[in-house]
Amino acid sequence: MEMNRGLQKLDELKTRARLGGGKDKQDKLRQEGKLTAWERIKSLVDRDTFLELNTLAEMMPTEFGPSPKPVPGDGVVTGFGKVGGRQVAIFAHDRTVMGGSLGNVQAAKITAVLQKAGEMGIPVIGLQDSVGARIQEGNKNVGFDAIFRAITRSSGIIPQISAIFGTCAGGVAYASGLMDFVLMVRKKSHLFI
Repeated sequence: MEMNRGLQKLDELKTRARLGGGKDKQDKLRQEGKLTAWERIKSLVDRDTFLELNTLAEMMPTEFGPSPKPVPGDGVVTGFGKVGGRQVAIFAHDRTVMGGSLGNVQAAKITAVLQKAGEMGIPVIGLQDSVGARIQEGNKNVGFDAIFRAITRSSGIIPQISAIFGTCAGGVAYASGLMDFVLMVRKKSHLFI
């Protein structure tokens, strides 16, 4: 009985994580003609092949300003799936969670999947839609350096693809510039420092 309650709670948390910043924000994204992070992944990978990592990781408290309500997943979906039968690593920013901004927990999730892709010798695909660094975390936010290091360590070893789906600023632009291929959606993508 206790195990069933635990599994039910886990399913509820996973469902909440897939809602990201909430149904209202997802609906607004769709009205702009964009997909959610989960919809992008689902349209990319072969059916029933995606395995998510660190689903329930939550953001750190902010250094200044009010801390936002914790959201399971911290605004990025990371994991592995198959595309055309080939294993790939994937990370997808969730624009509905603080604009997809990158904090330390999100950076740790992305870095982990980048490192694992390098170890496994498989391509990595970044589905980018992020306003850049989560400045509310202040001096504690050092996540982009770990991402840059993971990308450069795998450079020339595995294919690295960055697909830009929205307005991506700062560290996301740098990270994309370090990758092998950068794809952009006509009239919807903007990439700048």
